[in-house]
Amino acid sequence: MGRENIEKKDNLYKIIKSYTKYMFYRFYKNIYISGYKENVPENEPVIFAINHQNTLMDALAVLYTIKGQPVFMARSDIFKKPIVNKILTFLKILPIYRIIDGRKKLKNNNEIFSKTIDILKKNKTLVILPEGSHEGIRKLRNLKKGIARIVFQAAENTNFTLKPKIIPVGLDYSNYFNYDSDLLVNYGKPIEVSQFYELYKENPQKAMNSLLAEIKKQLSKLMVDIQNDEYYNLYQNIRIIYRKRMLNILKLKFNNLKNKLIADKRLIDNLDNIFKETPEVILNLNNKVNDYVNGLKKQKLRDWIFEKENSNVFILITESILLILLFPIHLFGFINNYLPFKIPVWFVNSKIKDKQFHSSLKYVFYILLFPIFYLILFIIVWIFIDIWWFKFIYLLSLPPSGIFAYKYYILFKKHIAKWRYIIKVINKDDNIIMLSLLRKSIIYETDNIIFNKWTN
Repeated sequence: MGRENIEKKDNLYKIIKSYTKYMFYRFYKNIYISGYKENVPENEPVIFAINHQNTLMDALAVLYTIKGQPVFMARSDIFKKPIVNKILTFLKILPIYRIIDGRKKLKNNNEIFSKTIDILKKNKTLVILPEGSHEGIRKLRNLKKGIARIVFQAAENTNFTLKPKIIPVGLDYSNYFNYDSDLLVNYGKPIEVSQFYELYKENPQKAMNSLLAEIKKQLSKLMVDIQNDEYYNLYQNIRIIYRKRMLNILKLKFNNLKNKLIADKRLIDNLDNIFKETPEVILNLNNKVNDYVNGLKKQKLRDWIFEKENSNVFILITESILLILLFPIHLFGFINNYLPFKIPVWFVNSKIKDKQFHSSLKYVFYILLFPIFYLILFIIVWIFIDIWWFKFIYLLSLPPSGIFAYKYYILFKKHIAKWRYIIKVINKDDNIIMLSLLRKSIIYETDNIIFNKWTN
């Protein structure tokens, strides 16, 4: 199927999507979808506008949480090789040419924009990442004009009878790089492009800028958007340190990704306000947070350990016994899943300099390697084991045992950290005492910011 029919349903694509969607949901521990049912219309021309922080995973987050087979827009430089061009076209991805690709190539956008108009006329779906490039920071950057040009050209082409909707989509990853992290896919309210038509007829440039400003405004509401570059690291660290406290203040449940976003945004707003009014407060807080984070690194501890100060030796001994009893299951899963899990990690860590590609490449490797490796193991068992039911039980045990092995490994690492912490507490280690006091001081000062005590 070529670009001329890129929007048409494809059965092979459907099969591949079903399998890769299953693997995508296994790659993440939790995927929380918010706002889809109430904000995404059916049988209407729709463009999804996504913030772009984590390369391929951003596009897949939308692909696997909406219906149908949407058409994506991506920068043209990834289409250079013919075989890659064919694969991307099969995956329903169209190139968009930028000034950086050369002025001569910009004319190729005429054909691409013409196709996008055709797609919207047929009430199909486009997905665009309007920032134009990825960057691994929790900040919404300036938007490119491509999305505005597409919708207004579609409007002109239909004498302004076509009324596409732009759905902003905010993505938030608990961790950009690691397997078994959390992902929030946050669908916002539709932006009616038709409200800008009269302005466009009078002043096209002004209308495009106004539409981009509205998209950026609505996208910012749906994601963690830290615009303070000077204290970006402070905002990042304080989100983690203060999150549980912020959720309690707002009376929100801790295990809900949308609630965590609400808490983070409320905290960021308060930090922004105090930065404008009393910048020395932010400077003082920044110094304390830096001391605390550096102290954690020296002690090889994480912040969460100080949230569990009620941990005691009896609980840790009980956990140790359970880990010992469960070790044989972990060992089985480890032996049978280690290579297909570890090979991608080795590859991306040694070969890929841009860390934002790490999770995408790991995911692609996983969907290819695990079936092949499982098939090899099954063939070996089939040859050497005569009991037929054992063969199928063994095959079925491979995925869950692999998941168990990974979770066991994470629990084991946390368990060792707890022992390290509790031993230091028992020995009344000065470093731990100082870190605990410093953390309490950070919480206290952030409380003052949240409750506006600094400005009274």
